[in-house]
Amino acid sequence: MLAIIIGLTIGVGLPMQTSVNSRLRQSLGSPFWASFISFLIGTLFLAAITLFEQHTLLIASTVITTQPAWLWLGGLFGVVYLTGNIVLFPKIGSVQTVIMPVLGQILAGLLIDNFGWFHSPVSQLTLVRGLGALLVLVGVIITVAGNDWLARKTGQGGYESVLEATPKGSHLMLWRLFGVFAGMLSASQTAINGHLGLVLNSKIQAASFHF
Repeated sequence: MLAIIIGLTIGVGLPMQTSVNSRLRQSLGSPFWASFISFLIGTLFLAAITLFEQHTLLIASTVITTQPAWLWLGGLFGVVYLTGNIVLFPKIGSVQTVIMPVLGQILAGLLIDNFGWFHSPVSQLTLVRGLGALLVLVGVIITVAGNDWLARKTGQGGYESVLEATPKGSHLMLWRLFGVFAGMLSASQTAINGHLGLVLNSKIQAASFHF
């Protein structure tokens, strides 16, 4: 039950993080500076906690040489995901910036569970799991986009509708696909860092290294 509550809390925080970082981008004038500042603050915070818990920020050389190369890619995936969301926000609007990565997270999560990628526990894809994932996706779309769609239909669209109406042209689908890809990287990052936490025997140190 606690794990479900933590997962829901993280899910609530993700769109808030995207909105805050998008505002930070407006202030700094660059999505990369906004991403850098976001990761810098996270790094300093986690470094302080890691020093308090582990008394060191270093990882044993034997861990680095004996573990697979993909174990160290979680931070890179996180940077692409975070920066991607900041870039997507003015391109496809806030609603689609939430929906597209969620779709990617669901797709990647099903694949990771089914094939046991990144040393994850295998949970084979069944009809029930597939339908459940589909229902989650439909629920996200209805919850996030329903009000905006209704506002546009009635001609009463506000700020969200302006954002959604902004992107035009053939590049829109490419931005959407990039959002899905960024979401898949986010799910992969979660699996990788989860295994890194087991290898280091410290979730905090794994998160610190990730940042």
